[in-house]
Amino acid sequence: MDVSSAPTRYAEALRFAAEVVDAATRPPHGDHGDELLRDPYAQELLKHQSDWSWCDNRQDVDLAAGGALRATVEYVARRHAVALPDHTGRAGEQWPDVDDRLAWLESALCFAVEAAEEAWPHRLQQVLAPWVRQRLTVLLATTDRAEGLGNLDARVRRAVVPAPSR
Repeated sequence: MDVSSAPTRYAEALRFAAEVVDAATRPPHGDHGDELLRDPYAQELLKHQSDWSWCDNRQDVDLAAGGALRATVEYVARRHAVALPDHTGRAGEQWPDVDDRLAWLESALCFAVEAAEEAWPHRLQQVLAPWVRQRLTVLLATTDRAEGLGNLDARVRRAVVPAPSR
């Protein structure tokens, strides 16, 4: 992914993480209130979609990429905080193109990290991209078509919300 394709493909790739979380969880009281999480997330992504129009330097690209990524991380965290696990179903049944979607998500996350490194080279010193790229290669590897939603959800969540492993 690059800056020219980011306005159309970046948010779409990040949205896959939200779709995985939605498929692997269910609200505790049925679908009532489900839109209270989903609608603000969709609005936030749309707001950041327009950010690309004013990107004319590396810091602007980092701001545009970071805004949509922050919205996705918040949505994933909130959904897991208020929803119950529902791991019935298989990744290949839910998304016939799951491997392509995982590759797009990996590309979007690497783009966000590279944008941050390019925007702040004196602070980050090119240390994030190699670590993140290695981590994403493992977490977002192609899936077995019969992989359960719970396992896919765990991998996607760990990829979107990077934290040091213990």
